[in-house]
Amino acid sequence: MSLQPERIAQLCELLKLPAIHAEFARRTGFAVVVVRPAWVYGPRCPRTEKMMRMLEELLDLSRVGR
Repeated sequence: MSLQPERIAQLCELLKLPAIHAEFARRTGFAVVVVRPAWVYGPRCPRTEKMMRMLEELLDLSRVGR
C-alpha cells in the first residue's frame, strides 16, 4: 500500500508537532496544552466555533493567534 502525497504531508505535520511544542516550552517556559473537542466533525464545525467564541469572550483570546 502506497501513501498518497497529501497523506505523507499530513503525517509529516503530525510528527513535527511534538518537537514544535517542546521548543515552545523550552523557549517560553510555558507548557503546551492542545484542546481538541471530541465532537469536531471537520473544518468550521458549528459546535466548535460556538465553543471558541465563548472561550474568546471568557479568556479574551483576541490577543492570541490561532
